Amino acid sequence: MLANEDIVRELGSLLKTSSSNRTPIVLDPVMVSTSGSMLLPHEAVQALIAEVFPCCTVVTPNVAEAIEILKRSPKQNGSKTHSVIDELTGNRDSSSVTEEKVRQILTNVLWRSDDSQGEDQEATSKELGRIAARISAQDSDRSSTILKALAVLEDAESIALLGSDACLLKGGHAPIDRSDFDLLFGLETDEQDDAKKWSSASPYVEWESAVRQEPSSSAGLVYRIGSVDVVRMDHRPWSIALDRWAEKEASDDQPDSGSVVVDVLYQSQPGPGQSKRTMFVSKHSPSTSTHGTGCTLSSALATFLAQGYTLRAASGLAINYVAQGIPRGVEDLGSGAGPLDHGLTSDLLAHQRRAIPPSAPHDRTPLNRALVGHDVQLWLQYTRHDFVKRILVATDDIDAAFWDGFAYFLRQDYLFLQHYGRMFAIAAAATSASSHPDAQAEMESFSRTAAICMLECQKHLDLCEENGISREMVTERTKESAAVVAYTRFVLDVGHGGGGSAGGVLAMLVAMGPCALGYAEVGLWLASRRRELRKASGEPESYAVLHQTDRASLPETLRHRIAYDAWIDTYSSEEFQDSVGKSIGLMERKAQQSPLTVAKLSEYKRIWTAAVRLEIGMWDEAVDPSVRRPIVDPY
Repeated sequence: MLANEDIVRELGSLLKTSSSNRTPIVLDPVMVSTSGSMLLPHEAVQALIAEVFPCCTVVTPNVAEAIEILKRSPKQNGSKTHSVIDELTGNRDSSSVTEEKVRQILTNVLWRSDDSQGEDQEATSKELGRIAARISAQDSDRSSTILKALAVLEDAESIALLGSDACLLKGGHAPIDRSDFDLLFGLETDEQDDAKKWSSASPYVEWESAVRQEPSSSAGLVYRIGSVDVVRMDHRPWSIALDRWAEKEASDDQPDSGSVVVDVLYQSQPGPGQSKRTMFVSKHSPSTSTHGTGCTLSSALATFLAQGYTLRAASGLAINYVAQGIPRGVEDLGSGAGPLDHGLTSDLLAHQRRAIPPSAPHDRTPLNRALVGHDVQLWLQYTRHDFVKRILVATDDIDAAFWDGFAYFLRQDYLFLQHYGRMFAIAAAATSASSHPDAQAEMESFSRTAAICMLECQKHLDLCEENGISREMVTERTKESAAVVAYTRFVLDVGHGGGGSAGGVLAMLVAMGPCALGYAEVGLWLASRRRELRKASGEPESYAVLHQTDRASLPETLRHRIAYDAWIDTYSSEEFQDSVGKSIGLMERKAQQSPLTVAKLSEYKRIWTAAVRLEIGMWDEAVDPSVRRPIVDPY
C-alpha cells in the first residue's frame, strides 16, 4: 500500500528511470478496504493513474478499486456503454428489457471488429441473438443482474487504456451465480442435429504450455463468445462422475455455493490467436479463508511472469493457485477471515515440491483431476468415442451395422473383465501383506470390485444369449483381440514395476483408473442424454426396464435396443457408480498418504494416458472391423 501522494510520485519517478529493462511490473492498487473504506487519498489515486500506471505491465484492481479508478480517471473510457447498461437495467419495468435492446448491448460489448480472430460476423450475430433471447426471457431483476456482469469487461479495458499494457480485474469480491453466467456465456451445441450435438466434443485445451510445466494443472475449457475469450476453470475435474462422487462426499455444512468468480484480463497486445479480452471463470468457494487473496493473486501473477509465462498463461496459473489455496486455508485462526494456504504446492518436510495439493472439501479429487487434466482432448476422445455416441443414436436403419460391432465388443469385454477382476484380486493380495492401518479396508474394497467385475461378466453373457450368441461362443470360441491383450498385460506390467513404473498398488490403480472412471462417466453421460432424447420423442427412457422378461420373442431390432439400454443402465446404476466412487476415494487416500513428487506424478500421468489410449483401442475395434486382430486362443 502506497499510503499517500508523495510516495506514489516517488515510485512513479523510480519506475520511469528503470522502465527500459523490460522487467514485468505488476501493480496491485490497494486503495479500498474490504469494508469499503478508502485507503488512499483522492490525490494519491489520481497520481497513481498519471504517474505509475503507464510504467506497469499489468494493474490488478478488484471491482471496488476499479470503480474508484474510473471515477477519478480523466478519460472516462467506459462511460458510454455503462450508461446504456445502467439505463436499461435500472428500469424495473420488465417491458424495457426487450430482446432488441439486450442484443444491442451484447453487440456493443461483446463484439469488436478489430479484435475478431477470423470469426464469421454473421454466425456471431446469430449467436448473440440467441443469447439475447435467453436473457430477455428472464424476469426483470435477473436480466438486470446478468447484464451488469458485462460491465467488468468495459472496466478492465478502460483501466488498461489509462496507460498500462493490461489490466486483470479481480472478481473475488463479487461472485456470480453460475446459472446466470451460463445464460450469458454458456457454450451451446447445435440443437438442430442430434447426432452432431452428441458428437461435438467441447473444445477443452491445455493452457498453453503451462499445463505441462506446472504439475497443478490450470487447464480450462476455452471458447469464444463474440470477440471475448472465455476460460472455464470451474468445470474441473472435467468429469460428471468425479463431480457426482465429490458432491456425495461433501459434508452438509460445506455445500457447493453454486457461484463462480469471474476475473477479466484485457491485453492491448494479446498473444497469437487470443482476444484482447479474456474472462477467467473459477468455482467460488464458500470458505472464509480469504484474507489476502487479492494480494496473493497479484504476487502469484508476478511470480509466473518472472518465470517467463505469457501474461494470459500467468494469469490463469495465478487464479488457479488462489482458487486452490482458499478451500485449504485456515478458517478458525483468531477473528475475521482466515488466511489461504500459500504452501499448498510445497512439501516442507521433504524439501521437495509437492505435485498435487492436499485434498479439500471442495477439491476432493486432486490426483484424478491432475490425471484427467493432463490431456483432456484424449479423455474426450475416449469418453465421447464414436462407439459411445452410436449407442445413443442407434436406430433401425443403422442398427445392423452397429450391432455387429456392439456384439463383438461384448465378447471382448467379457474376456477383458475376467483379467480385470484378477487384477483387483492381485491388488488385494499385495495389500494383505501391508501393515498400514487401512490395509484391511483396502483389501475388502479390492475384493468387492473383483466381485462386481464378475457380475458385469454375467450381464454380458445374458445380453449375448438373449440375442442368439451362445455362452459357449463367448467363453470357449472367442479369441482375445490385440486391444484386450495390450491393455490387460500393460496393467499387469505396471503392477509388477515394468515399463519404467515403480510398481505398487497405487500405480496399478492408476493403470486401471481410466476403465473404472471412464465407464462411470460414459454411463452417466449416456443416461442423461438418453433421458433428454427420449423425453422429446416420447419413447420409454429404458427399453430394458420396460421389457424385463420374455425378450427372446421380441423383434430383433427391439432386442438390440434393449441391449443398448441395458448396457447404459448397468454403468449409470447406483451400484456401479458407488463402486467406482470407492475406487476413486482409495486412489486419492493413497496419494495423500505419501505426498506425490513431481517425478512420481509424471510417471502416473504417463501410465494413465497410456491406459486411456488402450481403452480407445478397444472401442476402435468395435466400430471398425478392419482393425480387429484376434491374438490369443481361448483357454
